[in-house]
Amino acid sequence: MANPDFDSIRRAMVDSQLRTSGVTEAWILSAMGAAPREKYVPGEFAATCYTDRPVPLGNGRAVHPPLVTALMLQAAEIEANDDVLVIGDASGYVAHLLKNGGVKLTSIDAGMEIKPGSYTLLFIDGAIEQLPEELVACVSEGGRIVTGTID
Repeated sequence: MANPDFDSIRRAMVDSQLRTSGVTEAWILSAMGAAPREKYVPGEFAATCYTDRPVPLGNGRAVHPPLVTALMLQAAEIEANDDVLVIGDASGYVAHLLKNGGVKLTSIDAGMEIKPGSYTLLFIDGAIEQLPEELVACVSEGGRIVTGTID
């Protein structure tokens, strides 16, 4: 596909994947409708990055399908005063979405040392088999943890 119209493709993703699958949070629909997902994937995947498939990033990592990202963000019940720790790709798509969501954001790449904190939300941009205690300890009382799981 030569010179894809990413604005139209993005709108179609929001209308045909997110809205029809129960994503109702206006800020998520707006952010994902505006964020240039194609800039967060290798160039050869840019034209197809809005399809309902993960996009490989290399080294066993991938960007979630758009619907998975939206549902995780919605499940997080993000509020403007949240202090959010994102673990995954510190300069990736989810970090971009959250930065534009008005939260206080700390983001680190997977495998980096985690500094203790008192976060109201821990968002793991990926999937894990077990939740390490050092991550649980980073979340304040009453805080939330959102991640995918590997069974």
